[in-house]
Amino acid sequence: MKIKNSLLIGNDINSLSPGYDWGKLLNELVIYVGAENLISNLREQFPLFYEEICIFAATHGTKSEFEIKQFIGEKVQGLEPNKIHNQLLSLELNEVLTTNYEFTLEAAFLKSRVEFKNEGIAAETRHSIFRHCHIGNKRFWHIHGDAHTPNSIALGYEHYSGYLQGMRNYVVSGTGDSYKNFRLEPLVKRLQVGPIICVESWLDVFFTHDVHIVGLGLDFVEIHLWWLLTFRARAASNRSKLLNLNKIYYYYPTQREDLDKTKLRFLRANNVLIQACDRPNNDKSIYYKNVIRKIKSNMKLRK
Repeated sequence: MKIKNSLLIGNDINSLSPGYDWGKLLNELVIYVGAENLISNLREQFPLFYEEICIFAATHGTKSEFEIKQFIGEKVQGLEPNKIHNQLLSLELNEVLTTNYEFTLEAAFLKSRVEFKNEGIAAETRHSIFRHCHIGNKRFWHIHGDAHTPNSIALGYEHYSGYLQGMRNYVVSGTGDSYKNFRLEPLVKRLQVGPIICVESWLDVFFTHDVHIVGLGLDFVEIHLWWLLTFRARAASNRSKLLNLNKIYYYYPTQREDLDKTKLRFLRANNVLIQACDRPNNDKSIYYKNVIRKIKSNMKLRK
């Protein structure tokens, strides 16, 4: 049986776009809430840093969490697509997952600005198990929320933990009575019937398509994504009927082998296929072109 392909695209792709500076945005955020003394370089611990910002804002009555997320959503929406966005979207696949809140990928594919409209079977206001839109022959899944719906932007441990609970329910328990208009059996049960299922959630994609992870740091604070990887690996190791017919590929710069050795070790332990790509002179443009070449090669081998 032929396995289809998908992408999971992280925030680092945006660093090639003019004017993009995540660090600057965070500094502007703490100034926005009146917490200049919190300006920090702890970017890799952003979920905890975000909680610190929210607690400060709530304690001092400066901004609500909705206003904080709205500020972030407005700031990222001005981002312009770059060549790597375009080249990734030229790959022969239909499912595009992203942790990014803005709509740069859609704009790159459509060649113009797009008004995102959530087409998920549930009108989610906070979590993003079903959040997606169709453009042409591609489906774009905003798994961390979208900038047009500030409350959906996944930031901080409180949001991550609630999201993880919903993800686990979808995979293990099913939707139950959580939604008025539909009820879905647990994903694991549907997969035991056969590998071809109706895709209603990005979680379905994660278990039925080869997933090529690009530009995503996968820091350990991303507890919901690490849970998903470990659940998938445990299911295979326990020889359950939920076998891993699909493959998960993680692309990273060869130059970070030593810096990321712990993360890479745990990814390998969870049946993720590590794909090292050269990043000469720290040139991200060349690096991502190397990544795209390797993705094409892996896709060809799976035909």
